Amino acid sequence: MLLKKEFYLFIILGIIFGIFSILVFMTRGRVLFFTKNKLRTGALILSITSILGLGLSAGSCMTVTCYSKPAHDIEINTSENNSISLSLSQNNIISGIINNEVNHNTNYYFKISDSKKIILQEGEVLVLDGTLDEFYQKFKIIIDTAIPKGEYSLDFYEIYSDGEQYFFENYLLIITD
Repeated sequence: MLLKKEFYLFIILGIIFGIFSILVFMTRGRVLFFTKNKLRTGALILSITSILGLGLSAGSCMTVTCYSKPAHDIEINTSENNSISLSLSQNNIISGIINNEVNHNTNYYFKISDSKKIILQEGEVLVLDGTLDEFYQKFKIIIDTAIPKGEYSLDFYEIYSDGEQYFFENYLLIITD
C-alpha cells in the first residue's frame, strides 16, 4: 500500500520529470544538463518503484506471456497422488473440478491411453452446468466400460479456437474390473 509521503514523493518526482522532459523537448536535446537530469529523475522513479514493490508484476507469483499458457489445475474427487482407481462394474464416472480462469475460446478434452500410447478413449470433458463460465468448473467423464482392467494414462488437454492443443494434467488411471 502506498503511504501518503510516498505518494507526494512520486507526485513531486513526476512534476520534476515532466519539467525536464519539456525542457529537453524545447531545446531539442542540445542542452546536456536537461537531458542528464531527465534521465536521472526517471531512473530515480524506477528505482523507488522497484524498492517499494509498486511495479505491476511485483506481487505476482506467476507471469504468463504470449509464449506460455496459464496454469491449470484439476481436482478429481477420487484421486490420490495423481492416481485414480476405478471399478467399472460399480462406477464408470470420474468427476471433479477444473480450477482456472476460464477462456471461452477453449474446450477441455481427455484421452485414455495405454503404455504403448494407444488411445482407448478420448472425448470432451462434460461440464455439469453446460457452459464454461466459472472459475471453478465442475465436470464429469464417462469411462467406456469396454476398457479392460489395467493401468492407463488419463491426460487432460485443451484445444484452442485456432486448433492448437495444450496438455495440462496427467493422472494414472487404474481400472480394477
